[in-house]
Amino acid sequence: LMTNKRIVQDVYVTEDGYYIQRHLPTHYTKERMDEKLAFMKSLLEDYPSAYLLLIPSQDSVMREKLPWSAPYVEEEVLLERVENHLGSDHVVNVYDIFEQQKAKELYLATDSRISSIGAYYVYREWVADVGEKYLWYQWDDLSTVTEDYRGRLVQTVAFVDTKESLEVFTKTLDADVIVS
Repeated sequence: LMTNKRIVQDVYVTEDGYYIQRHLPTHYTKERMDEKLAFMKSLLEDYPSAYLLLIPSQDSVMREKLPWSAPYVEEEVLLERVENHLGSDHVVNVYDIFEQQKAKELYLATDSRISSIGAYYVYREWVADVGEKYLWYQWDDLSTVTEDYRGRLVQTVAFVDTKESLEVFTKTLDADVIVS
């Protein structure tokens, strides 16, 4: 950071404290995609009532945080290809809701994982796709389970003093949720 280097070991270090894993378009070759699609199709043949959740990566959703000319994967195109190959009735599309809600903290700042808020949006999309009614979470009832979380991406770039809080929903309007 002192040398103003914004990418360290395939991790973008943003000015607002996010660490974002870099995914290069060259990692998504046609052969690799065909192999993954064949594997997904075989899973759906074995489990015909299964759904595939494709969580968009940070660098795809939060492009505005990346350096000016940083390459990124157009995951919306990949999702369209997956839906065309497997059928949209087996794919839960969360890309659009992540794009719409990206002002919220959908991802952890120090890790490539989604936050509890991001997980809630994934849950709502999945429930809507299976035709069920989802539980309403109270946004103001997040409980902090730790303030000392050091995500994998921070550890990758060796900034061990960077921590963040992890919060979870502990209550819904319909029922209590037990976190252990």
